Amino acid sequence: MSTIKYPKIISVTGAHSRVGKTTLCSILLNEFRGFGAIKFTKTPEHRAQSTEHRQTEVKKIRSSEDKNFSTSQLPNFPYSKVANSELIEDLNILNQKGKDTGIFLGSGAERVIWIQSPYYELENILKTALNKMADLEGVVIEGNSPVDFLNPHLIIFIIGVDGEIKPSALEVSKKADIIIINSEKHVKELSFLSTVGRKGAKVFYINLLNRKGELDKFLCFVKEKINQRPH
Repeated sequence: MSTIKYPKIISVTGAHSRVGKTTLCSILLNEFRGFGAIKFTKTPEHRAQSTEHRQTEVKKIRSSEDKNFSTSQLPNFPYSKVANSELIEDLNILNQKGKDTGIFLGSGAERVIWIQSPYYELENILKTALNKMADLEGVVIEGNSPVDFLNPHLIIFIIGVDGEIKPSALEVSKKADIIIINSEKHVKELSFLSTVGRKGAKVFYINLLNRKGELDKFLCFVKEKINQRPH
């Protein structure tokens, strides 16, 4: 039996929300052509079918002037049968204005998949997503939790100069190969640097929003590292 050869994986993680993960993913996708992207959004363990799709079906049934309309008439969508997880590939959804997945596509991602899943179901649906990326050069994965189920070529951790880290990000911060301080200016004596990253982790100071600082050095380092390590 042949085994699936996964592409090179770059995991982009962060200390908390809005720290710059999506911006960094877009930078990487713009630089590394032939890469896909996976966006992970953690969802509650129990949730109803997709509200957006259910509303669409409601409109269809009501438009048929069925006076005996009931929500029990709504069909079961295939993705809702995978317990509480969804794997979204529909470009009409991914490309909606303001969505991170739209930013990935606009940055040159060869293919984009959006995983919405509770943690306990992530491993299986992540494997499914990676199988769909197997023909690509590589994949950029945004999110902290996927690292628990992968062996990425590179783990990048983003943190602000204030050193704020949410409790759930502490573990992944210690696995990072690269630490990005979201600031273009070097700040002396950042005490938290001794608690994040693997031994020998490389640190770069980059203002991600303005794309200033050590961005070129960072991209050169990433190219070197992902080309060094075999699949």
